[in-house]
Amino acid sequence: MSFEYSRQELASIERFLAACTVPLIYKLDEGAQVHGTGTFFQLDGRPLLITAGHVLKDVNVERIGVPDRGAALSEISYLGHAQVHYTRDTDAFDIGVIELKDEDFLRQVRAGWQFLGQSNIAQRGTKSDQYVVAGYPKETVTYRDATLTPSSLIQVYTGPYEEDAESGRGEFDLLLRYGRDAENLAGERKPTPRLGGVSGAAVYSVLPRQEGVWAPETLMKIVGIQVASLHGQYIRVKTWDLVSRVVALTQGRPT
Repeated sequence: MSFEYSRQELASIERFLAACTVPLIYKLDEGAQVHGTGTFFQLDGRPLLITAGHVLKDVNVERIGVPDRGAALSEISYLGHAQVHYTRDTDAFDIGVIELKDEDFLRQVRAGWQFLGQSNIAQRGTKSDQYVVAGYPKETVTYRDATLTPSSLIQVYTGPYEEDAESGRGEFDLLLRYGRDAENLAGERKPTPRLGGVSGAAVYSVLPRQEGVWAPETLMKIVGIQVASLHGQYIRVKTWDLVSRVVALTQGRPT
């Protein structure tokens, strides 16, 4: 798939994605692992961490943390006081929302990570021929000497998956192509990693190149949340229409 951006513009896109693609770390008795991916939002005055619902299912949320930005993920800030919501039917409605209540945690993560807002979200019904998903797949992360170290941010540039999916398409599903190998930005074909650990990542539509002042925020709009993938075939995305409904349901809930 050809994207009509210069190397400088693609580097700008990568910097933007790296600032708001948040690895979620799960603390284990014997260490830690990348458990999923999330994105920080400030929506209607509420600081939220949005991910896939199954990332929050059957886990001790107090053990979920966020690393300081950098190559080594050794410094982890844990959520602290937070209000957690996820849809129990994670097959059909796989969205998780964490309302952040801990001021110390918020102060730490705001210093390094970018919080997105309504202006970063696509209008309802927005469709595109080009999309990007980013994250740190588990198979690209090493754990040594009590330090988690990811490879460079993985970016998947792709388009709609037009074939039938074995499990079908739900009302809120968007399917994107994901082959076993793909051309990287240098034009080389490389094997693609499995996307375990990327569940919960924001998925962006990439709008056509426009004249005038250019910035990633103007051409990349979030259309949904990545929830699953079938390596060699497709990535499954829950659309933002579903995310917004889940977010609305969390408003006014008791702490």
